[in-house]
Amino acid sequence: MTQPTHRIILLGASNLARGITSLVPWLQAHFSNPLAVLAALGHGRSYGMTSSLLGRELPGILDCGLWSALARLERRPAVALVTDVGNDLLYGASPAEIAGWVEQCLERLQTCNVQPVLTELPLERLSYLQPWQFRLFRTFFYPTSRLSFAVVMEQAEQLNQRLVELATRQGILLQQPQADWYGIDPIHIRRRYLETAWQTYFAGLLPHPASESRQPMPWRQRLSIRLLVPEQRRVLGFQQGRPQPACQLPDETTLAFF
Repeated sequence: MTQPTHRIILLGASNLARGITSLVPWLQAHFSNPLAVLAALGHGRSYGMTSSLLGRELPGILDCGLWSALARLERRPAVALVTDVGNDLLYGASPAEIAGWVEQCLERLQTCNVQPVLTELPLERLSYLQPWQFRLFRTFFYPTSRLSFAVVMEQAEQLNQRLVELATRQGILLQQPQADWYGIDPIHIRRRYLETAWQTYFAGLLPHPASESRQPMPWRQRLSIRLLVPEQRRVLGFQQGRPQPACQLPDETTLAFF
């Protein structure tokens, strides 16, 4: 097996989970292949606590197996995307607590010689949100939350300010989502803007322009990636998992989900 030329670390929640099958070929086009992709993602994923969605539980990103796997690997050129930070507000975590979790992730990445990029919250899009839209969104995605619109908006601004200060303090690249990437849904990037988001987030970290021979990912491959089982999860109370990496693509790029 050919050794990877680059290692990509992905930390986030639903935007990464929804966009992973567009992000992987985008990364393949911009970095020398093969890649080793290690991802802690998933709808409703928390940075610091176990999260549950429709009967599926995932450990917090800080507590998942990605970190031990990363520590065991030989050091190679590596970059990381740290995104989808605002989820935990709806789980009741404070801005200070969430920023602390993110800071620990960034410190671990830097200890492993990984160059991270951190994304802000989509505050510009959230500023257009109406209270009734927030209640609908909260009921659908976070049915156990009773936080008010005013409280969440205030906390989102506080959290974002902490992220800005954290990035400045640690000298980390910080990128801002654009309001026009979003539709009615205020936190999920529309699919047609996903590649624009990847281009924005990874700007300054790309080793070379996109390959002209880039091909879209076949639908069977996209489906198989979406069905991959992570190293650890619980579904309807039953423990599931599999050794990682879970998948090897034709160019020998590997995908490991935690």
